Amino acid sequence: MPIKAKLHLILLSCSFFICTFSQAQTVTKTITVFTDIAGEIDENINYEAIKGKGTANPRIDEKALLVYQNGGQFIVRAKNGVTITAISIGSTMRTNLNYSIDDINIAKKNIGKDNGKLELSELTVKDHILFTCISTAKQFRLNINYLSITYVKPAHNIITLDESKENNTFVSGPATVTLYRTFNMGAWNTLALPFAMTQEQIAETFGPKAHVANYTGSSRNADNTYTLNFDSSKKSIEANKPVFIYGAINKPEYKIENVILVEGTPNIETAEGFNFAGSYHRTTVQENDWFVSSDNKFYQAVGTETLKPFRAVFRPVSNEANAKALTISIAVENDAPTIIQAHSDYMIPSTSTPLYNLSGQRVNKYYKGIVIQNGIKKINK
Repeated sequence: MPIKAKLHLILLSCSFFICTFSQAQTVTKTITVFTDIAGEIDENINYEAIKGKGTANPRIDEKALLVYQNGGQFIVRAKNGVTITAISIGSTMRTNLNYSIDDINIAKKNIGKDNGKLELSELTVKDHILFTCISTAKQFRLNINYLSITYVKPAHNIITLDESKENNTFVSGPATVTLYRTFNMGAWNTLALPFAMTQEQIAETFGPKAHVANYTGSSRNADNTYTLNFDSSKKSIEANKPVFIYGAINKPEYKIENVILVEGTPNIETAEGFNFAGSYHRTTVQENDWFVSSDNKFYQAVGTETLKPFRAVFRPVSNEANAKALTISIAVENDAPTIIQAHSDYMIPSTSTPLYNLSGQRVNKYYKGIVIQNGIKKINK
């Protein structure tokens, strides 16, 4: 008896480039009123008080941030590639502190008087600076009533990525991106990007109804079917990791700020079944690749189709994964809006089993028309 394989997708909840550079910027931000033990100073700096080994949990004390003695901690983090170069902390109490930069212990410091300040300059903080209150008496707690951070926002690329170009070339680093990419409405689209996007960035860029599904790998079932697993709960995009996206609003262009470009090939590899292989350049797909067409159906490639930039295909890991005709279905979360069907008239039969035409003559895989394989009629285009 012939074995049919079934492919399921499950959604769980510089050749040419335009690039200019902005100059590095020095920014200073100051807080004098605290309303929570953690927060953002701006999109590039956040802070948090934590208990650590302190006597009690940190809290707000009359618009100041109280960090307890005996090991309470206060951390300031840098994001989006900025570097903290100076910091000033004011405290209503005298206190003694240890501080470390990016997990390297630096020195002991003190705020020598009530309502005094600790001033640190000529710093190079790439990730975080951590202050630990090492005083042992309650009258010498760190009670922050002033925080000033100076950081350098690095020069970054201003770059255009365009699906109409043969090639899109870029360098790694902070960037503001103008993306030209069209989407098929009412359909799932593949999307490959050389930078990560948060849930908020996705909604701001592609619209509040955009659904993202991340590929988690393929598996072979006991009945020789294949399952391609997708997870829609993550709701974000990783650099160089293709995704499915649905509901993106078509715009003349997409402006995406404060991203980090990462040079690489957009590809998700699996041990068996199918890889999710993308490209930032116009490319010809390989024979037996599976791709999503504008009619929201999956087609199996004959090896002559062209794939535009910023898209991806499903590529068999081995010949075994592609030895049988495939039908495709997608099970989705309740809030995901559609399924993808397989277009069965455009599937290439296995090359490992003989093909015959209607006259009973053996033919090769390039024969056009109706063929018989394992007793099953197929259309070979």
